[in-house]
Amino acid sequence: MRRPWRLAAPEIATAATILVALLAGCATGEQPGTTVAPEPSVQVAQLCDSVRDFFTGDLGAVDVRTAPVLSPDATVTRWGECALVNVGDGLRVGNYQLRHSPDDPDPTGNYKGYEKTVRDGRELWIWDWRRNPWFGSGQVLLAARVGQWNATLEIVVPQTHTASGELMMTDDNLRKAIDFLFRYTDTLISELPGDPASPAPPR
Repeated sequence: MRRPWRLAAPEIATAATILVALLAGCATGEQPGTTVAPEPSVQVAQLCDSVRDFFTGDLGAVDVRTAPVLSPDATVTRWGECALVNVGDGLRVGNYQLRHSPDDPDPTGNYKGYEKTVRDGRELWIWDWRRNPWFGSGQVLLAARVGQWNATLEIVVPQTHTASGELMMTDDNLRKAIDFLFRYTDTLISELPGDPASPAPPR
């Protein structure tokens, strides 16, 4: 007569361990051995680096440093901002701000003097002191509405210096600034909680 098949004590312990692991995996919806990837995040210091790199790389600014409005170690969530100043005199040369504003569709903050236009199929507001010569601020302000976010970029032209002297705000430099505003804002929003950036239309 054949004897009934039975597991030995060590085999029973091993089988029980495997079963507990499988049940735990089912309960959490994860397979044993898998890890949950951390959600992407952006620190203020990273935002500042991107703004500085635009000024020094695209506009050719020299001797500028970041002046974070928030702590450099803070995580950008619904608001991020960073200013740039001259290394020597500390005068402000630029600023970038992104704010989650679902109830405020006006990215200019109701500031008068902006001209609304469309670039590459996307709405853009421009405040250019060259078109308002009676207001000698030397500022170029760009504002855009991207999804539920408002983004602004400021360039203080007379206080921005290059290797050859004062920054010349040519149409080419203005185009670079517009491209940066949209490109970086889209990238930044994609890494933050909230609605995704509106996809740019094909060029």
